[in-house]
Amino acid sequence: MTSVRMDAELLARVDRAAKKLSMSRSAFIRDAVSRRCLEVLGDSLAVQIKDFVGVIKGGGSNAKDAGKKSAKALHEKWLCTHGRKPD
Repeated sequence: MTSVRMDAELLARVDRAAKKLSMSRSAFIRDAVSRRCLEVLGDSLAVQIKDFVGVIKGGGSNAKDAGKKSAKALHEKWLCTHGRKPD
C-alpha cells in the first residue's frame, strides 16, 4: 500500500472528479496513475507487436531464408499500417 500526499485544493478536485464518475477516490487515483503510466511508457511490447504476430506464413518446415522472408513480411506490414504501398 502506498500513500500520496496532495494539497487540499488537489484533493478536493480529485474528490469532485471521482464523485462525478461515481468512483471512489482510490479507484479514481489508480485509474489516473495507470493512464499516466501508459501515456509516458506506452504499451507493452506484446501489445505493440500484436498486429505483426502471425502474419508470416512459414511455407513448411524449411527454415532457409526465414530471416529474409520475415523481415520482408514485417516491412510490408509496417508500410501498409502507415498508409504506404509495399514495393
